[in-house]
Amino acid sequence: MGSKCLYHVTTKKNYSQILKDKSFREISIPNLSDKKRPQKNPGTLGYGLYAFEVEWMAESFNKSNSMFLGKGKKLKFSIVSEEFTMLDLFNQEDSHRFHIYLDMIREKHMYKKLNEWFNSQGRQATLHGALLEIYIRYLENKGNEIELVRAYTSNDIGHGSSVLSNGVEYCIRENQIISNSSISSC
Repeated sequence: MGSKCLYHVTTKKNYSQILKDKSFREISIPNLSDKKRPQKNPGTLGYGLYAFEVEWMAESFNKSNSMFLGKGKKLKFSIVSEEFTMLDLFNQEDSHRFHIYLDMIREKHMYKKLNEWFNSQGRQATLHGALLEIYIRYLENKGNEIELVRAYTSNDIGHGSSVLSNGVEYCIRENQIISNSSISSC
């Protein structure tokens, strides 16, 4: 059985509710289609609950992210699974397969529609998240469940945006891998 401790930043209201309930809200992942733009934009790693591998990254994100500006609250929790079913973008094979998939769909209508919806906002990360979502759906249609996505990411943590990675981030797609008893304040 594998286990990993992670750190999540949220609003004070959500923080209080999570600690009270000893659980996170149900993770909702919209089904991207070329018919209607989803109401919520995906993050860099798609839809899900985002967490950092190290506490200082969560703290820096809390201080610098425009949504929080130091007013967010940090939570610590563990994810647990017999064997994580993960799209691991650390892994060169996973990363290479993702890029092969992108090359394969580049001229398809869905790719062009996502590019129109998400790249026009000037946030390349939103487009990447949407492309990851359709890749994950492709994998799941082939019988590969994906519980989480892991990658090196670049967040503005007070030193401006950078193309250089400044941390490891996880996007949890399935609530059942979260050990609710491990949820605590930092």
